[in-house]
Amino acid sequence: REVELKNKKLADLFLHQYEKAYILNNVIESVDHSSETAINTIQLHQNKKKDWDNFKAHFDQVHEGFFDKLNALSPDLTPKDIRLCAYIRMNLSSKEIAIMLGISHRTVQGIKSRVRKKINLSSKEDLVKFLMNL
Repeated sequence: REVELKNKKLADLFLHQYEKAYILNNVIESVDHSSETAINTIQLHQNKKKDWDNFKAHFDQVHEGFFDKLNALSPDLTPKDIRLCAYIRMNLSSKEIAIMLGISHRTVQGIKSRVRKKINLSSKEDLVKFLMNL
């Protein structure tokens, strides 16, 4: 029952952050690019460290030891790499991950490729399955 409660809390937190990122991405796309100040302000609020720290704490309660195992496999993973791995572990699509990270779908694919190399996965091994079993 406690695990179910933690899972629900993590899902609620993620949904809130996802909706926020989605709205901010849409606003950025619709703002006239001559208004750089507005775009910079929105982007500043997009990926706040506080949101990530809060999410990470809840994620770690549900998926205990995930970040430690990931860092043990490859200590040279960047914070963005680690976030991507956490989102993959939550079974998010590349499109959803792109929204959460405020990047393009193509960039997500590039980060996935870089993570595969950093954790020494062969091209035949599935990154999603690997992270789900970690």
